Amino acid sequence: YRNRANAAIRSGKRNYFSGVFRGLDSSGLWRVLRWAGCLAGNDIDLDCDVDIVNNFYVEGINPVNSNVFDFNSCVDVDNLFSFRRATKQEDWDSLNIIKSKSADVDGVSLQFLKIMYPHISKIWIYNLVNSILMTSMFSDTWKVVRVVPIPKSGVVHGLDNLWPISILPVLSKIVEHIIKEQIN
Repeated sequence: YRNRANAAIRSGKRNYFSGVFRGLDSSGLWRVLRWAGCLAGNDIDLDCDVDIVNNFYVEGINPVNSNVFDFNSCVDVDNLFSFRRATKQEDWDSLNIIKSKSADVDGVSLQFLKIMYPHISKIWIYNLVNSILMTSMFSDTWKVVRVVPIPKSGVVHGLDNLWPISILPVLSKIVEHIIKEQIN
């Protein structure tokens, strides 16, 4: 009886999940896998100093070539392009296009910003975005990212088994999207 019961359970699971997974895109598939408890959490317990992890990733980067092209020597770049002021609707559209569930270095999440947007958009975000566009000055604090190590495969044996994923500040993503739209 036990073998028949196990076979029936396996068959039931197979039929259930084949129905659940049918027609899903990749994000839907991952959502179902998380819901079903098939995925382990992303928490990694590394028994080493954070600076060692940081240096491991920084040392793998090749330095940028010092031969920088001087655009001023061939074209009057000041008259080619300038940003225009963004509208409140562009701010809102950019906020809705961004897809992220992570909080940035400052602890600000996209979901929080969307909830607070009606209360702060008319003054703070609108003026901040336009100040950046008009002065072409991007805050250094928005260039700081939160790096999260994600395992490449099941068991982490060392730093070589991790991918560094950079979580960018939410507000910088809004500005970058508006800049991209204006350039295109």
